[in-house]
Amino acid sequence: MYFLLAYLVNKFLELVVLGSGFLKSLLSFFGVQVPTTIPQWAADFYTNGYQGIKFWDLVKFIAIVLVGWEAIRYWQANEALGGKASPLTLGIFAVILSLLALTTIPELLQRLKDVWAMNQTATDTGGAAVV
Repeated sequence: MYFLLAYLVNKFLELVVLGSGFLKSLLSFFGVQVPTTIPQWAADFYTNGYQGIKFWDLVKFIAIVLVGWEAIRYWQANEALGGKASPLTLGIFAVILSLLALTTIPELLQRLKDVWAMNQTATDTGGAAVV
C-alpha cells in the first residue's frame, strides 16, 4: 500500500511538474483541472533531487524505517504480553529489510560519492567544473 501511494504521488508530481503527457490530456478531455503549480522546492526536489538524493531514494529510505519500526514494535508487543516473537516472523522482517537495504543503500552511496567528487572537482578548479 505504501509503494502504491508513493507511485500515485510520483505520477501526480510528474503530471504537475512536467505538465505534459497522455494522462494530462485525458484528464483535461474529461474536464478535470490539474494543478499547474506546486512549491518550487518540491518541483526542484522531484526533478533534480537534493545532493544526490532523489524522490524514490527518499521513498525507499522511509520504507526501511517503517519496516524496521514495525519489527521493533512486533518484538516489544510480544515481550509485553509475556511471549516470544516468532522466529519466522522476525525472519520475514529481516528478509524485507535486507532487500530494501540492498536496493537502496549501495545506489544511494554511489550517487553521494559522485556528488561529492563533483563538488571536489569544482572546488579544486576554482569553481569551474572540468569537462
